Amino acid sequence: MGSTRARNSYLLLGLNSNNLYELLDFKTFYAYSRFIPQVYYPKDQTKIKLTQNSQGYITLEQKYKIVWSIKNPDRFCFTDHQIIFYMGKSSIICSNNKDEIFYLLSLFNSSTNKLILTSILKSENEKDYLVPIKSIKQFARVPKVTEDNKFIKDEIIKRTEEMLELEKVTLSDLIDFSGIMMQKFDNVLIEDNNLILINKGNRIECKIKNDVQLVSKIINKKFIGEALNLSDKKK
Repeated sequence: MGSTRARNSYLLLGLNSNNLYELLDFKTFYAYSRFIPQVYYPKDQTKIKLTQNSQGYITLEQKYKIVWSIKNPDRFCFTDHQIIFYMGKSSIICSNNKDEIFYLLSLFNSSTNKLILTSILKSENEKDYLVPIKSIKQFARVPKVTEDNKFIKDEIIKRTEEMLELEKVTLSDLIDFSGIMMQKFDNVLIEDNNLILINKGNRIECKIKNDVQLVSKIINKKFIGEALNLSDKKK
């Protein structure tokens, strides 16, 4: 799939509608599938320039996408948002077949393909390495699927979808924050099955509704040593 060129003069901030594309930005792309757009671009073909190797505007209308940063990519991401991106900064593979996209997403993020891509494309003398779509087509390994091994592909697709669904879970799905009006706290602890919010020496207990272990991992990774802002519970 080819990329597109978004022109800065048409960028729109803080807007969203069916007449706008979301401008891809990996700074607001969390984990593998949680993209929070900040900037939008008109759905107007006269304002969009396609690259020479593009397969046309139809690529923008495919529902499911694998996207990655061309420069030093650390992961391949999934989105079903209607996006557009800067030519030369990001690349994309699109399809209306969700299962195939999930399958490729898993393969591209595998340690095997990451090792292949870095060993071939990364030079010891260069600070950066580039992974354009051409390199993915040339070097990424996709196993041949037969009737004998199709069950493996089916299981990969199933597990990939399950893992992406987990990324939709928010802290408010796991913790009972009802009745809490204050938004920012000095410290946060986990005791038994409760999240303890501390502000100016006062303690507020919040019942952990589901998966104490997952909540503990999230809190330790994101909030320990930093103030907790409850506006973050939606992320």
